[in-house]
Amino acid sequence: MFLHGRQRGASICQLVVGKSFFGTWVKKDVVPLPVAFANRPSNGDELIAEYRFACPEFLPSMPFARRNHLLEKLQRMDMLRRRERIKIPEFYVGSILAVTMSVPYTANRLHRFVGICIQRDWRGLKHFFTVRNVIHNEGFEIRYDLYNPTLISIEVLKLEKRLDDELLYLRDALPKYSTFPFDMEPQPHKPVKASKVVSADDSSEPMCFDGEILFYVELKPPPWTKRWHLRDCKGIQNFWELVPLYKKLMYRKAKLKPWDKYDIISTYKGNATLEDMRYVLRQIDQKCNCSQSQQLAETS
Repeated sequence: MFLHGRQRGASICQLVVGKSFFGTWVKKDVVPLPVAFANRPSNGDELIAEYRFACPEFLPSMPFARRNHLLEKLQRMDMLRRRERIKIPEFYVGSILAVTMSVPYTANRLHRFVGICIQRDWRGLKHFFTVRNVIHNEGFEIRYDLYNPTLISIEVLKLEKRLDDELLYLRDALPKYSTFPFDMEPQPHKPVKASKVVSADDSSEPMCFDGEILFYVELKPPPWTKRWHLRDCKGIQNFWELVPLYKKLMYRKAKLKPWDKYDIISTYKGNATLEDMRYVLRQIDQKCNCSQSQQLAETS
């Protein structure tokens, strides 16, 4: 009990005066913006549109009927304070990452895993992302909490963005779409604009359209882990031909709601409004400006 109170006192002392409990100075960097848009206005609609996909953890929590504004503000302060200690790069679902964590079970106390990001979900401090790789014809997935204190570094080996918000169908796809070597070198990001969709195993330069990588993947023959033919998956190639006939007949009896995409009220309740996003960005800009002024005062 005494040790727990001692740790809490040390953390409070560190946050208030910038020193640890034993008097040593703690190195603090300037709080970077979650997305590095250097030459863009902070309140521009273009920045907000890209901010939704690059940093979904800063979006207001759902459902909006039970929001706690004070809790969201405190969580954003904690997330920005965590970004002072670790560099969290910009990545999307479909990017190839190398994640290093601190674990007590290895010789060097570190564990590095390379794979493709197939999912990003939840908001606030509970935000997590899932990395998948196929090793010796066996699929492995590791779920990381983005603001976990044991997270050492996140390295983006290849910055990509797929058509779908989740790539969970890679579990039923061919292994070649999820196989990446652990000694993979980082590749520079070269955005290319195009108007056609290419296959993911194409050896040519990947095509993009408005910043999105347009890739198709090929699924294995059914049975699958989920009924992908009932979902609006845009990145699956000719999967309707693999669906058996009786499954196609049952498709009409499925409880689908194709009219939801035209429901304005449902879209309003399920997405953050422009005013909420501007309020969040205003708080982040204020935090970044305060950190920069404090660092300039300390150096002078």
